[in-house]
Amino acid sequence: MNRNGHSHDHADKFCGCCHLSNRTRLSCMLVMTFSFFLVELIVGQMTKSITLITDSFHMLSDSLALIVGLFSVIIAARKTNKNTFGWVRAEILGGLINSVFLVSVCLGMFVEAIERFFEPKQIEDPKLMLIVGSIGLGINLVGLFIFGHAHSHTSIHEQDNNNHADGSNVNMRAIFLHILTDFLGSVIVILSSLLHMYQNEINIPGSLIDFLEPVLCTIIAFLILFHVKNMLIDSALILLEAVPDEINIQDLRDDIVKRVPNSEILELHVWQLTNKEIIATLNLRCMNRDINNNAVADLKNLLINQYGINSSTIQLE
Repeated sequence: MNRNGHSHDHADKFCGCCHLSNRTRLSCMLVMTFSFFLVELIVGQMTKSITLITDSFHMLSDSLALIVGLFSVIIAARKTNKNTFGWVRAEILGGLINSVFLVSVCLGMFVEAIERFFEPKQIEDPKLMLIVGSIGLGINLVGLFIFGHAHSHTSIHEQDNNNHADGSNVNMRAIFLHILTDFLGSVIVILSSLLHMYQNEINIPGSLIDFLEPVLCTIIAFLILFHVKNMLIDSALILLEAVPDEINIQDLRDDIVKRVPNSEILELHVWQLTNKEIIATLNLRCMNRDINNNAVADLKNLLINQYGINSSTIQLE
C-alpha cells in the first residue's frame, strides 16, 4: 500500500472508460502485431516478395518494443524484499529502452530517405503495397485508439497513484510513439501506392512521386525525434538519480539553514524515484541543543510544500 492507502498494483491499473489495464492493452497489440508479422513473412516467402519480407521484419521490431513494454509492466507489479522501493522504475527503464529503439528507427528512416534521394526505388507491385499498407494502417489505428485513450487519462491515475502513473506514463508514451511512427509510415505507403497506381490518370511525373516519399519520411523522422528527445533525457536522468530540474539545490540549502539557525548541512541528497516521486535525505548538525521535533516537522513542510519532495528522511545531530 502507498501513503494514500492505494495498492501498488502497477500492471492492473485501469484506464478510463475502456476498463483495460496497461497489461491488456500491450498484450492485445502484441498479438495483432506479431500475427501480422507472421502473415507477411509467410506470404512474402511464398510470393518471393522482398517488400513483404522487409516490412515483416519491421513489424517484428514493433513486436519487440511491445514485449519490452509488457515485461516492464509485469516486473513493475512484482513485490520484493530485495528492493524496498519496489520495481516501479522498471517501466521507466522500459520507456528508456523503447525510446532508444525509436531513435534507431528514426535514424534508419533518415538513412533510407537519403538513399532514396540518390537511388529511387520503383514499386514493383503497388496493389500489394496498398493492401499491406492498409492492413498495417488498420492495426495502427486500433493501437492509437487503445494507447491514445490510456495516455489521455494519465492525470486521473496520477491522483490515485503517483508511482504507477509516472512509470507507466513514460512506458506507454514510448509505445504510443512507436505506433504513431508506424501509422504515419503506413499512410506514406498507401499514398505512394495510390500515386503509382493512378499516375497516368492524375498526370504526375514518376520522378515527383519518387521524391515525395523520402521527403515525407524525413519530416516524420524529424517530428518523432523531436518528441522522443525529452522523454529519452528525462528517463535517463531519473535512472541516474539526478536532481530534478525544478529544484535548485543551493536555494534548498539556504532555506534549510534559515529554518534551523546555527546549523550545518552535513549531507543533502535529492533524487527522483519516478517523474513525480521526489525523495530527499538530510543530515543536519545543530549547534542549538534545544532543537526538538518541531524543527523536523517544519523542515518536512518546507520540503513538501515548497519543493514538492514527497518523501524525506531527516537526521539531526
